[in-house]
Amino acid sequence: MMKIAVCATGDAAGDVQAVLAMLEAQGHGPSRVSVLETGSGGAAGVSAAGQDVSVFRHSGGESFVIVCGVAAGHGFTPLQRPGDDILADEERIRPWLCSLEGVFCAVWHHRSCGVWLLVSDPHGAYPLYVHDADRGLCAASEIRAVAAVRPDARRPDPAGMGALAAVGHMLGGATLLRGVTRFPAASLLRLDDHGRGRSQITGPYWQLPAVDTDIGVKRSAEAVAQALHAEAECLVRRFPEAAVMLSGGIDSRLQLALAVRHGAVPRAVIVSQPEHSAGAERRFARRVARQFGLQREEWSVGADFFSSSDYLDYMLASCTGTRSLNLFISGVLRAVPGGQQGVWDGLFAGNLIGGGAVTCTLDELKDRRCRGQDNPAWLACSALFRGDFFEAMMDGVYDAFDRFAREHGSGVDAAARYYALERMRHRTAVNPYMCCSGRNIPLSLGSGRQFWEAVFRLPASLRGGFALYRAVISRHFPEMDRHPYLCADQLLNMGRMDIQRLLCWAADRLPWRLAVAVGLRFEWRRSRYLSRALELAECLPDDVDMDAVQALRRRGIVSLVDMNMAEMLLYRLVLHWIAEDGARPGCYGGAQALLD
Repeated sequence: MMKIAVCATGDAAGDVQAVLAMLEAQGHGPSRVSVLETGSGGAAGVSAAGQDVSVFRHSGGESFVIVCGVAAGHGFTPLQRPGDDILADEERIRPWLCSLEGVFCAVWHHRSCGVWLLVSDPHGAYPLYVHDADRGLCAASEIRAVAAVRPDARRPDPAGMGALAAVGHMLGGATLLRGVTRFPAASLLRLDDHGRGRSQITGPYWQLPAVDTDIGVKRSAEAVAQALHAEAECLVRRFPEAAVMLSGGIDSRLQLALAVRHGAVPRAVIVSQPEHSAGAERRFARRVARQFGLQREEWSVGADFFSSSDYLDYMLASCTGTRSLNLFISGVLRAVPGGQQGVWDGLFAGNLIGGGAVTCTLDELKDRRCRGQDNPAWLACSALFRGDFFEAMMDGVYDAFDRFAREHGSGVDAAARYYALERMRHRTAVNPYMCCSGRNIPLSLGSGRQFWEAVFRLPASLRGGFALYRAVISRHFPEMDRHPYLCADQLLNMGRMDIQRLLCWAADRLPWRLAVAVGLRFEWRRSRYLSRALELAECLPDDVDMDAVQALRRRGIVSLVDMNMAEMLLYRLVLHWIAEDGARPGCYGGAQALLD
């Protein structure tokens, strides 16, 4: 994954060199890094390569556009070079930039006018962070790049830490670093006067549609299938030899069916979740691979994964923006060998079409996450962090939910939008784009506007129970229905005599330890990094209460609150290494011995 840094300051050259040095040290090299420099001379240096980067230059050298990520033209058509008349005109390039589809960020620069435009994708899923101060603006696709050039952005942000504790991911524009914000979705930032003028952010240029109570599941299913076909045709044409990550669920099977329909013959990488349903993931995925005649390779996660260097890699690559201990996806992205042309990694927002996530109102979700006095995460944070910092953590989470409710309401449909605009953006969809790094290009169907408009016009109550998903499959992809599915821990389409039904029946009735011993259950082993974080906590600044850390050392981890304390301390420690010391994952050539 290409990293992009845009530095707009009065002394841009020094900033750019700092970012370049950091990124090159991470193993990217000039061919994988684009640094766009603005300074008093208005000079711009550009270096880009790879299938995840498109560079369009004006024939006269006046302007250029760089598009990073997996982008397509309007309606998910192949990305085409804009004409010179568009490239040279700010008013004409704006609508072109805002018509792009996919997961990307784009930058336009006009040399003689000294004007820059920075554009985020419609969902804001491509990681992009900004820090705006008196000395100018810095934008980068990793918060570590911002911290490298802005020492005043290296302190933890309590609102971000609070969101991490409460919901497991960021909320709104908050990040884990003070003064660094996530660039808004579907927005455009303008800089002029060679970086000396103030920045202006406008948007959004696209929004989710209103719910249409008259639309039915059948009409929505037709629109969803049409949108997915358009995306698959575009991506297969661009990445014909991409591998597919195949699980036992609907998402991976749907993307496989679409890829095959449009002429791809992918190699299957089967990554199973051993803790789910007595091995159903691998068993169902093998059946599908045999059905489509695919070559396959399999990967298993070990019970000690969360004590491995691969897990430390994940924390560093994601900048600890997700609560990830015992999160299986943290190991999935390491399973596919590097150097693939691309990897079909799942539906961009599968839980939205499935409806499995929408089970409560936004008010109920907020109460569960924020207001429970016996919430182990809050009890842990109240002990671990100093009083004023902890109060700011809670205030940040409350304020984020309140802002969302003012804009979207508080009912079930608002909760569905929360999962799309917050959880999807900050946790599920962003994972591949942060963690595949230079190894592979993630391909996710379902990022197009047509898909989202088709899904969100249908009330959330009608999407529940996988009704929309089943309508799409039965009408348009009947070949997917030959084998059972494992969806949100539910077994669907299961025959009465299927061996998996018998295995799950046995697993439910055996004592837990016996089921683990015979392979019908799975249990992660506690991460050794939790105890190492307790031993290394002295390097942390004064937002952590060291008396509480020492008390936890003495008694050990004996309760759920203690576990939450140790986990949050681990994330805080890794964040400190990223921001203060420039720590980087091993896939960038960094040291993996930080916790050894």
